[in-house]
Amino acid sequence: MSHPNPTATSTAPRSAERPNLAMVFAIHGALTRDADLMVACIADLQPQDRVGRIPALCTYFAKFATQLENHHHHEDVVFFPALSAKVGAGAMAFDVLDAQHHALDGAIATLTSALQTLGDPRTGFVCAQQAALEAAQALRTRIGEHLTIEEGVAFPLYLDAISVTEHAELEARVQAMGTFEDLTFMIPWLFDTIPAPVTRRGGRRAARVPTGRVRRSSSGLSQPQPVPDGARP
Repeated sequence: MSHPNPTATSTAPRSAERPNLAMVFAIHGALTRDADLMVACIADLQPQDRVGRIPALCTYFAKFATQLENHHHHEDVVFFPALSAKVGAGAMAFDVLDAQHHALDGAIATLTSALQTLGDPRTGFVCAQQAALEAAQALRTRIGEHLTIEEGVAFPLYLDAISVTEHAELEARVQAMGTFEDLTFMIPWLFDTIPAPVTRRGGRRAARVPTGRVRRSSSGLSQPQPVPDGARP
C-alpha cells in the first residue's frame, strides 16, 4: 500500500462533537475476548477432540481470522490514510501500526497451520497441542500490543482531527465493502461467545470459557440454543 502523507499537519474537526468509535471498540473487544478463548480452548483439548471439536475450532478460527483481516484492511485503506492526511504518519505511529498488521498476518498463518496439524491423527497430539497453544498465545500477545498503540496513540488523534461528518463518510465507505455473509457472522460475534461445538466436550464446557448463547454460524456448526445448566463450569 502507499505510505500515508508524512508531512500533513493537524487539523481540528469542524465540530466540538467527536466521532463515535463504539463499533471499533466493540470489534477490538471481540478480538481480545476470542484471542483469550482460543488459548483456553486449545489448552483444554484432548486427543479424542480430533473428531468434532478441533474441526469446529479450525472453522471458527478461520472466521475469526477473516474478521481480523477485514478490520485491518479497512484501517489500511480508509481510516489510517484519512488520519495521516490530518496529522501526519509519524504522529500516528503509522509505521509501527503497519508493521504490527503484517506481524498479525504471520501470527494468523502460524496458528492456522498449527490447528490443522493438531487435528491430523497422523501427528503426535502432545507436541501438536503445545505448538498450537504457543501460536495462540503469540497471537493474543500481538493483538494486545497492537491495540495498545492504536488505542493509545492513534485514537486520541483521530478523535481530535476527524469530524463527525468525516467519520460518518469513512464508515459508509467501510460498510460498502462488506457482504451479507460477513454480517451474518460479525453481528452476533461482537456480542456472543464461541459456539458450543468448540467449547463443549463430554457434556461440559471448557475451563475458563464464558457461558452464553450459541450463535448461528453459516458453516452449520451450531444452532442457537440455551446452554444447559449442567454444562456450565
